[in-house]
Order: sequence, then structure tokens, then C-alpha cells
Amino acid sequence: MSVSWGLVFSYSSTIRAGPIITDPSARCCRNLITFADSNCLRKAFPRTATPLPDPTCPVPNPPHPRRRMQICPISGLPARYLDPLTLTPYANLAAFRVLRRLYRIHLETNTPAIDLLREYRNSC
Repeated sequence: MSVSWGLVFSYSSTIRAGPIITDPSARCCRNLITFADSNCLRKAFPRTATPLPDPTCPVPNPPHPRRRMQICPISGLPARYLDPLTLTPYANLAAFRVLRRLYRIHLETNTPAIDLLREYRNSC
């Protein structure tokens, strides 16, 4: 530890000189900003503050776009879920299982997925 002399502030609002104990192993960080001239300083820190919005006036919320209702291609019902693998909307667990079975057939036989879906819809 090293001891240096400096100003010490006490709670009684008097300033007295006293030792400042510092630990050389303690790390600290300082940021220094240098301005070329006073014009740069004034541009970086203007004297006028941006006015705060009036707390009594509510901020208008932008309208949210309406989500388009998607239809499950398997059951024809409104789709509540989205298959993460095929990105196809589906309505329930049964439709999800059919969707995955058709996808597996598509991978094995290289048949276009839309043809498999048409074939399934016509067979039901």
C-alpha cells in the first residue's frame, strides 16, 4: 500500500487534508475525452436539454398488424401451430403426425410434397 496526501471530505462539510491510502494492486479505469477546441465541446454537450414528454399525455401506440388466419392443409381447420421443420401450419396433433409422415415419405421417395398432400386429401 502507498500513502499519498490529499483532500478528505467529512460529513461536517469541512475539508481537511489527510492521508489517502491506495492499493497499487487495485485496478481502476479512467476515460478521458479531449476536444480540439471549444466549438467541438459545445457541439458534444449542448446547453439545451431535450424536453421530457408530458406524463399526463399518453404516448400513442402504433396499431399492430392483424395476423392472417392460416388454415391447416391436412384438416382444413384454423391452424394454431407451425411445424418448425417444414414451416407448415397445422391444427392439432393428428394433423402434425400426418404432416411428418408425408414429409418422411417425401424424403424417401423424392416425390414432390404437394403431390403427396393432394394424394392424402383425395384419399380421405
